[in-house]
Amino acid sequence: MLEILKRSVSGKVKPVLSAAVLAAGVFSGCISSTPVSPRRPASEPVLKVDDNTVARRKAAFIRATGKSKVRGVVIYPQSWKDHPADDVIKRAKSYRFNRIYFVISSELELSENLENLLDSSIKAGIAPYIVIRQRDYCKRFRGNAFIRSFSKEYPDVFEVSKMVAEYVKSGRASGFVILIEPHRFTSVEQRQGGIDSCFIWSDLNFGAGCDNDILMKKSFATAAKAAKLNVPFTPAIADFYHEWAVDGKLSTGNINETAKLADGSPEVLLLSTGNKPSEMAAGIKNEFDAAKCSIIPVFMVADHLSEDTARLRRRNFSDFVRGIGFGVGKLTLRKSYSGFVTGPLRSLEYMSLEKE
Repeated sequence: MLEILKRSVSGKVKPVLSAAVLAAGVFSGCISSTPVSPRRPASEPVLKVDDNTVARRKAAFIRATGKSKVRGVVIYPQSWKDHPADDVIKRAKSYRFNRIYFVISSELELSENLENLLDSSIKAGIAPYIVIRQRDYCKRFRGNAFIRSFSKEYPDVFEVSKMVAEYVKSGRASGFVILIEPHRFTSVEQRQGGIDSCFIWSDLNFGAGCDNDILMKKSFATAAKAAKLNVPFTPAIADFYHEWAVDGKLSTGNINETAKLADGSPEVLLLSTGNKPSEMAAGIKNEFDAAKCSIIPVFMVADHLSEDTARLRRRNFSDFVRGIGFGVGKLTLRKSYSGFVTGPLRSLEYMSLEKE
């Protein structure tokens, strides 16, 4: 509650804020939770195809990917918050997905909306996993030192991991994932202080033993700590860390070291940064050549053909099926291949309904 001091001015009573309250309440302090990242809501195209065409498209996707043991899809709960949970899960099941990876951007998303989706997923026989991203729990400092002194810290990755682990222990989720991504912390902006914080990763100080390497070790240490919460845990990492480790730009981070983060976990989610079908398999070849663990590549789908960074571009659903079929087909003969993850579901559903 705001502290209000009353002062009489010309016979009138006027509310006045103290300096501390002004700094804490008005200037952006008092932040005790991680803000939820806004997501584009699920929508349908204006020009839609008939139900039979949609069914044929989904059947083509199933044929192209049907040999994979793990068939996962990414769902952002915020995109579907206005849809009944059973309907969302029914849509995912129509592609024969057997795992759903629910990506949350804040501990505030551990709410009724997510719980309904988890319960519906279990009821439909689809294993649900909760994904937390390292990027969401590192806060930039804003304002001067005086204003920052009133700011509360966001929960860190490990604190949120403990919250998520309770969902796994209760049987509502099959496991959880931490997306390790210290390459995102390369800004020259000052970040929160402390020995366990994320700090400046300077491109002028890059290499084994330097900024990037220290940050990678801290990231790995946090993930290893979370893995000891006695619930199924899977590390997720981008496909270029292995090459950086092999080339000596990191002292840790290759595919097998990543797998060791989780006690007894045989799997690593490996995010493909290729945006063309030929790049999807080629970009993770070295990991499969070296792996002594199981790998589940993640092929995220671009919302539009013009998007060309770390997501598979597509013209339409037919083009998407050709692309993902090519990538999966190249990997099915690999001993370490356990299956794939794609999505988000919002994009797949839009494409399946879109008139080509």
